[in-house]
Amino acid sequence: MKLSSDIKIPFPRPLVFNTYRDRLIEVVNLLPPKNKVKLVSRRVEGDTVYTVYDWESSEEVPALFEDILKYDKLRWTESNTWHQQDFTLDWNIKTQAFTEAFQCSGKNTFLEAQNNNTLIQTRGEIELDPDKLEGIPVFLRSQLANVFEEVLAKKLEPNLIDMGKAVQKYLEKHK
Repeated sequence: MKLSSDIKIPFPRPLVFNTYRDRLIEVVNLLPPKNKVKLVSRRVEGDTVYTVYDWESSEEVPALFEDILKYDKLRWTESNTWHQQDFTLDWNIKTQAFTEAFQCSGKNTFLEAQNNNTLIQTRGEIELDPDKLEGIPVFLRSQLANVFEEVLAKKLEPNLIDMGKAVQKYLEKHK
């Protein structure tokens, strides 16, 4: 399933890019308290920054998945490669549930827009391979994979928009 989101932030591209990259935890703290994030690692090599974050959502797992996931919360690890040279971010998400079956990755492109604004284009893909869903009856795997992808996509896209709003709020507060 494809992910696509465009967010416009009324601040210059370098400032928006650096805020996302360097102030993520402070920005997340401006969001409603549904996600916790912890920096696991950060490495800088020239114009490239590599970050890894562990995330936990306090949103309830949909009832359909409670017994299958055996978790009361969604947890995932996000690995990022920030390219200062062309203002892009390559990201990859690994969930705690269905780790081998689940793939989620994409790219954010930070573009200069009119009036010194920044347009962030997020393009990605979520895929759950039904053949790798161990412990699930074979006849349910494809149906479950489709529903799981849809549920996650419906959660991810609004979160991307909320992050954009939080970055804008952070920048307005720290001018």
